[in-house]
Amino acid sequence: MRSVYGCIYGIWNPDRTKVYVGQTTKTPAERLAGHVAKARAHKGCPKLGAAIRKHGDQMIVEPLDVAECQEDLDFLETFYVCALDAIKHGYNCMSGGGGGKLLDEEAKERRKVGTITGQMAMTEEKRTEWHANNRSANRISHARPDVRARISISVKAALAHPEVWAHMSTASMAYWAREEAAGRVLRPPEERERNRLYMQEYRARKRAEKASQALDQAPLTPSPATATA
Repeated sequence: MRSVYGCIYGIWNPDRTKVYVGQTTKTPAERLAGHVAKARAHKGCPKLGAAIRKHGDQMIVEPLDVAECQEDLDFLETFYVCALDAIKHGYNCMSGGGGGKLLDEEAKERRKVGTITGQMAMTEEKRTEWHANNRSANRISHARPDVRARISISVKAALAHPEVWAHMSTASMAYWAREEAAGRVLRPPEERERNRLYMQEYRARKRAEKASQALDQAPLTPSPATATA
């Protein structure tokens, strides 16, 4: 039996257009009560606090996923914050995961400038080594079976939520619209249309395969004539 250490929860506004993602070792309802108390005292996450003061008990809290340890809980929180775009189009102010890492536009720009400045100060040899080390670290991490399994489970759990699909679709369309407006379309429209049709066929094929597997695994029901024979 799977042991549950804690859970990832989402707090939505009444029309479910914005969400706050958090982690807790209590129940989501108990954690919401804590957020409400902080909101009344004007403490905690300012965006979530403003939403709670505006909507009151109309806010919706639901569990999103469960974890077996703190490490998994941190990983899942960061994943869902990203998957649901909860910073830009939600109430989160940080990326989660226990690190308190700011991901607003100002912080991103500071980090980008710092990285570029640091790389400019490097020699060509050091810069090449820096990029190689980063790529190597990512490959080593993703080669670990436990990391790959955790990522796979988290992605499947996230994609089970319609909100994730909606945000991913909206973000993808917005990205291509920006690229096209800036004249930076990497693929011609004909190729994108072919890819879109291919993905439609692929998804339909997968749905048909799942339906066929379900029929094969379903128990056979004897006909009335066979049952009375």
